[in-house]
Formats: sequence, C-alpha cells, structure tokens
Amino acid sequence: MGRLFALLASPNATIGSYISHLTIQTRQISVFLDQSFALVPDDAGARWMRPALDICACLRYIQPRTAYTLRALTVRDIGSLSLTDFGELVPLLHTFAALTRLELSHCLFPTLSTLFAVVCARPTLQRLALTNILVQDEDPAAPEPWLPAPHMRLPRRLAHFTVQTSHQSDILLWIMAQHEMPALSSVSLGGIGQTPWDRGVTNRFLGALGPHLRTLKLYLSSWKEVTLAHNTNLQSLSISRYSLVGEKDPDGGVTFDTFPGLLNMLEQLAAPQIAHVSLRFINNPEDLDCVPWGHIGRLFRDPKFEALKTLRIRCVGRRDVMERLVRISFPTLARRGILRFQCDMDSDTGL
Repeated sequence: MGRLFALLASPNATIGSYISHLTIQTRQISVFLDQSFALVPDDAGARWMRPALDICACLRYIQPRTAYTLRALTVRDIGSLSLTDFGELVPLLHTFAALTRLELSHCLFPTLSTLFAVVCARPTLQRLALTNILVQDEDPAAPEPWLPAPHMRLPRRLAHFTVQTSHQSDILLWIMAQHEMPALSSVSLGGIGQTPWDRGVTNRFLGALGPHLRTLKLYLSSWKEVTLAHNTNLQSLSISRYSLVGEKDPDGGVTFDTFPGLLNMLEQLAAPQIAHVSLRFINNPEDLDCVPWGHIGRLFRDPKFEALKTLRIRCVGRRDVMERLVRISFPTLARRGILRFQCDMDSDTGL
C-alpha cells in the first residue's frame, strides 16, 4: 500500500482526479462495491480493537488529489477509533468538498459524541449509512447522549439514511433533536429493539418524517406497533425478514393474535401514491398454512392500493404450494400482472 500512496502523492499523478468512490477496509471483508476504488490496509489485526490509524493515513495521502472529486467514502471494519484518531479524522473529512455519501460499517467509536461529530463533519452529505457500529464507552459528561451539541448540525441536504446498528434509538433521538431536522425522503431501519421504549422512538421518528418520506425499508423479525399513518406520500415500502406465524385453534382455524403487526401496518397505511410493496417472510415451510394469506389479500384489494405497480413476496417453502396460495389470495393483483413471487433461491417470477 505504501507504493500506492507514493503514486497518489506524486506531483505528476493524475489518478486522483478519477477517484470518485473510495473504500477503506481490512482484508477480512472481500466484497467491494461496484466501480469503487479500494484501499486495503496491510495489517488486518484484531477486528474491533486494532487501532484505526490507517483511515487517517489513507485520507491524508489522497486528499491533495481528490479533495474536489471524491463523492463517496465507505469505511468498513477498520477497528477502533481512538480520541486521537477522531481529532484528526473530523477536520480531514471536512476538506473533501465534493463528498455527498458516507458509509460507516463495523467501526468502534470511543463515544456517541465522536460518531456524531464524524457524521456532521461534511455538510454536503446527502446519503448516510451506519451499520454495525459499536460505542466503546458511554460519555460520562452526557447523561442524555442523543442531545446534539450546538456545533454538531446534521447536513441539511441529507435525504437518504440507513441505520442498522446498536444505539439505534439514541441515533434516531439525536436526529429528531436537531434544530432543523433534514427532510429525509429515503430511510432504511434495521435492528430495531424490542422494548416498548425502542419501538416508541422508532414510531416517533417515522411520525416526524411525515409526508417527506417516499421510500421506507424495514428489517424486522416481528413487531406489533409500527405506525405509518403519517407517511402519506410513501411510494415504496419494503418489509424484510418478517416472521408471520400464527397458531391453529382446535377447530382448524388460525389465531391471528400472534401477528397483528403487518396487518396493522397495511391497514393504517394512508399513502395513495404507494406503487411498490415488498414483503419477505422467514417462516418455516411447515408454518406457511398459518399465514393469513386471505386477510393480506383482502387488504390489497382496498382502493388505497389502486396505484400499486408491484407487490413482491418472498418466502421459504415449496414453490408449487406457495404459488397456489399466492394465486388464491391475490387474484386481482395476479390478473393485473403486478404480482412478483420468489421462493427460496428461485428468481423472481410474475404470476
């Protein structure tokens, strides 16, 4: 990597002007984003606790040649950021004037405050993704760590936000506590806590987004209290990894008390422009006959789904059994040709 740094730092080098997306990661992760330029530190080290001086070194070397061309920065699995690293990283990020996309994954920060400072370092950000972030210590000076410091302002043009990590509720509270909350149009939420407090925070966050939200992705196991009634301009809704399992009663019927979450979400949805819905179930194949397919099918016959262009369903089980259930439960959508179905590893098929 030293030779690469020397090339980038050379006065005659022109490669820097062609780098628009930089990925910094350790050797443990081998998946690269398409059309990205990646720097892989030589020292893989321990995954979480290895000092993360590499990121600052990488940015220092490329900054003179990419300060006005780098648009996207992905940092993956770099270990722990010390307070010293943090003190250097924030001003470094601020110098990349064209940066509009930042993704942090598998990183360990000293405190939540240091994470928030990195997020606020570049006011031009339009896309932000935080996945598998760990915080080493609670900030003793911040009894409510989600309260933003006066000098930390979330980029006003931020429109696309992904968060799937621990401390997720604190991050959402921090966003809502901003003096001027950005009008997020695309949000992806995962790893939502199962406590009433966590669920309440997420519902407050979705409510605060209101009609600004156009695209929403939820990664859930099962959840009874999701509210989408305030997101009236929603155009795309994806619910992934949802467990929708009921219980059979002695008469052979199905008890619905164990899975009202999805049904309530669809019933409360008040978005006449909704065009794309994706549902991914993780039920065991033997539980498929407990899924209330008929009830779900009747919900999609509601006039509020008239603008629907695609309903995508993915689940586990035998394809012939699932195809029969889907055809019976969604006859109108099947006739309109907007139903898409995927079973196991099969490719999407129109029904």
